[in-house]
Amino acid sequence: MSQKTLNRIYEPFFTTKEKGTGIGLSIVYSIIKDHGEFIESDSDLGKETTFRIYLPDLVLLDIGMPGIGGIKSLQELMSVNSKVKVVIMSEYSEKRSIEEARTLGAEAFLQKPYHVTELLNTRDL
Repeated sequence: MSQKTLNRIYEPFFTTKEKGTGIGLSIVYSIIKDHGEFIESDSDLGKETTFRIYLPDLVLLDIGMPGIGGIKSLQELMSVNSKVKVVIMSEYSEKRSIEEARTLGAEAFLQKPYHVTELLNTRDL
């Protein structure tokens, strides 16, 4: 679609279709905005249109994971989206790592193994 059309696709009742109502994308846009998140769209004229929807995301992150490690992963996540909700977990009670993760923005800590109810209690963070 053209840039002119792309600029208007979220307007209520805007449509390019003969039998369209123009409310579909405006409703999607409204729901996403009501959740405090956003949607991106771009289009190659005559080819394809891509929509990217960014919604709230709870990330479970093991501090002791191999590779770059949990702390470095947390730093990377926060640099991409400082609003991401991260629950860190560990098999060990590594006080210094837990404090560092909290300082970097982790919302909660779960001691492994944890019960599913403990995980569910973190969903309202």
